[in-house]
Amino acid sequence: MFLDEFSEGFTLADEFIMTKTFEGREAHKHLTPVNFEEVQAHCPKKIYYIEDFNEIVDFVTSGKLQYDIIVVFAAGYSYRLTNMLVEKFKQM
Repeated sequence: MFLDEFSEGFTLADEFIMTKTFEGREAHKHLTPVNFEEVQAHCPKKIYYIEDFNEIVDFVTSGKLQYDIIVVFAAGYSYRLTNMLVEKFKQM
């Protein structure tokens, strides 16, 4: 059920990038982390799996995507990705 709800959250996006999931408090609750293949199977959208933040920044700023909005929805060190994207867009 969680996987369906998780995947449903992306149904309005044309495309999205998924990176490695962050296991915070959930790691101690014996919950299985969401993985890319499962999300891809439940979501009909175009999904890219990229783990490295530098690669994500390069991909997003390469012009390969048609986007209006970029949302970084994450935990852990994801604020670093946001900062990297902001800096890259400032240079463009």
